[in-house]
Amino acid sequence: MRNFVTSFGVLLLSCAVGCTHKPASSELFNETAVIPSGAPIQPLQWRVISSSIDAPHQTMSTLFGNDAAIDSARTAGHTAYPAGAVLAMVTWNQREDEHWFGGRIPKEFQSMEIVRVTAGADGKAVATYEELQGPSLQRVSAAGDARMDYILGQRASVMP
Repeated sequence: MRNFVTSFGVLLLSCAVGCTHKPASSELFNETAVIPSGAPIQPLQWRVISSSIDAPHQTMSTLFGNDAAIDSARTAGHTAYPAGAVLAMVTWNQREDEHWFGGRIPKEFQSMEIVRVTAGADGKAVATYEELQGPSLQRVSAAGDARMDYILGQRASVMP
């Protein structure tokens, strides 16, 4: 009985000590994955339209949208984004999640592709594409029509 009481006391003490660990802010927030502060938009404040993983390149991407883009993407029969919609495809390198076995989370920021939809002179929606790469947000001069079409063609993920 004495061994039981001693073992039980050690167990309670272990639980009490284990529960008092206050995680550092670096454990709560993935600081390596932040979008550089000089970005023209901060899409992490928007809602998610969809996400994807490119396993061969070990990257992950999330497509964010402003309110106009979200409202359109989540409408039944969505075919095109209206003027005022802004979409941002953010891509990160991946790393293993040390808190979840088998999980992969964003590592460092790789790129942000921005698609803006505006009203053209004839009143029809016109989309423009811009790509920013790396922590310096270097503008890529490629036209990006194929990427813009890919981003505009993403269907909204089904949310419960």
